[in-house]
Amino acid sequence: MGGDLIEAYAAMKAATSAFTTLLNESAWQLSDGEVAGMTRGHHVVEAQQTAASLRLLSEVESRSIPTTVGAPNLRAWLIRILHMSPQLAGERIRMMQRLSEQCRDTGAAFTAGTVSYEQARAITGVVAGLPKKASFQAKADAETFLLAQSGTFNAHDLRRMGKRIDACIDPDGTLDREEIARERRGCNIRDNHDGTQTLSWRDTDENIALVKAAMSAISAPQPGPDGAKDPRVPQVRRADAMLDLIAQALRKGRGPRARGERPRLVITATAETLRTGAGFGTTASGEELSGHALQRIACDADLIAVIMTKDKAPLEMGRRVRTVTPSQWIALVARDTGCQFHDCTRPAEFCIAHHFPSWAEGGRTDVDKMGLFCEHHHVVIHRDGWDVELGPDRRPQLRPPTWIDPERNFLTNTYWRTQRAMKGALDPDVPGRD
Repeated sequence: MGGDLIEAYAAMKAATSAFTTLLNESAWQLSDGEVAGMTRGHHVVEAQQTAASLRLLSEVESRSIPTTVGAPNLRAWLIRILHMSPQLAGERIRMMQRLSEQCRDTGAAFTAGTVSYEQARAITGVVAGLPKKASFQAKADAETFLLAQSGTFNAHDLRRMGKRIDACIDPDGTLDREEIARERRGCNIRDNHDGTQTLSWRDTDENIALVKAAMSAISAPQPGPDGAKDPRVPQVRRADAMLDLIAQALRKGRGPRARGERPRLVITATAETLRTGAGFGTTASGEELSGHALQRIACDADLIAVIMTKDKAPLEMGRRVRTVTPSQWIALVARDTGCQFHDCTRPAEFCIAHHFPSWAEGGRTDVDKMGLFCEHHHVVIHRDGWDVELGPDRRPQLRPPTWIDPERNFLTNTYWRTQRAMKGALDPDVPGRD
């Protein structure tokens, strides 16, 4: 019997290889209907293959195979031998256990390819998370119901149904469920090794609703030059909004002190890197930031000069250079009111003090050499080659790059000027009236 299984496995590998080769060479010859049908069919095969993989993992564990190579458990074996990430290894083991112990009907449907991996994961997660008072029959009924719905609904919908099932089984257990949800909160940061990192934040519905409310207004699309549509997709706008909220809190000095200091991003770089933008700087937590990123950060940061020996040992530390004092910030807010990019309406609380010329190029920390710009447009100025200088009214004006305007005519933010004029018309005593 084992020989039959080995032959079937070899045939499967050969068939998969042949299919992949033909797909790459001849897919263009298929009709639209054939492509759609093959895609649906392959989705079924993919589920069957993953189910088979989980079945093999069960066999590996039952035979204690991990111990033969010195691995302490199956999870460590998956990480070491199959090079799975710790997250995926843990997820696959949970699925293997739930399908073989608690949700065998789902396991059978998964093996047949009638439910996808996502759906099987959702169903097993719902059943495993039912209240402790749920009877064996109640769990079986929940699984049966969700399997029946899987032909119509996706994994997200199945999880939402699971919440309803949970409430039906234990209508008085709302507080307990909320407490369990609070215990499941967590935040992890994973380095993607491509210049980005992934922040994974799990929290209660209540807390995430607060986050969404805080992000809602500042994640709205921001028109580009000449009213062009904001090119950022929603997830990028949400990421920018989250960064705005964090930057705003740091600028206001919120948060506990560590070693007597408020929260601070510490970066080590050479003076040449800061001046030219070439090279990299290193944060205290190990991230490498480009020289251009350092120049942006230097516009609104505490800078401490540290003279190093050739062996990278600190020799002498200078005093901190604060780029904008509290009194200067008040003056900037009174003058600019908000972001000075010509079509932006972000108020001062979401802005930083941008030097012109930049601090790295010798820009002075004077009110006449700084202007308020939001985080998004601060990046745009540095990245796209906008120039800023003080206009005749002693407020910042911008020269766009030549690819926007070959003549590089000055642009000014009329929104805040209009707001000040309106306030002045209503109340002649309002400060800052033009």
